[in-house]
Amino acid sequence: MKSGIYNYFLNGEPTGVSETFDIKFLPDGSKITTSIRYAKPFNTTIKVETVGRNNKLQTSKIIYQNNEINVEAIYAFSENSLQISRKLDGKTIQNESIDLSENAVFFSLMRCFQGQIILQVAENVDVTNVLVPDIQLPTDSKNLLRPTFDKRIAKLITTKDKLRVFNYLSKHYDENSEFHIDEKGLLVYYKFVQNESQTWEITLTY
Repeated sequence: MKSGIYNYFLNGEPTGVSETFDIKFLPDGSKITTSIRYAKPFNTTIKVETVGRNNKLQTSKIIYQNNEINVEAIYAFSENSLQISRKLDGKTIQNESIDLSENAVFFSLMRCFQGQIILQVAENVDVTNVLVPDIQLPTDSKNLLRPTFDKRIAKLITTKDKLRVFNYLSKHYDENSEFHIDEKGLLVYYKFVQNESQTWEITLTY
């Protein structure tokens, strides 16, 4: 699949949040993935563009926009480190290099990347340090898209109709959440039980 759209549901009802993605391959072997999350109820748009080659991520550019702010981050990866640059409304607020542990993996926020990340985490016997750009507090604009680390575990729990179903355990997800991944490593369905009264679901349309 080279393109698709994820739609978000809360307690079975559409939320007005959707996420598109498009994958292109260049003659030099580079893979460019562009994904945009439209969160109309929150007046927020997130755009991610990643560039990879030989199955290795080279750069991830993320733009977070709402009615008040524009935050841009560029993550550039080398062998065991990354260079990160962040700007808030055009002004640089971070420019530094960070060392990465051997088993660290990077999640570029969007669902089209999540299946491969879960498969990578599942390969590790121990917990995996997952590097995630921060979007937890949109009002904290100076910290938006800063690098954060979360220890995660992925466990295969069953298979359904050629899909592998995983638990993906972290500070955000518990055993009540499910991630369904197809044979190509793409997330096609996701259920997140936020609390007793709120269950999120995401479905992929080809």
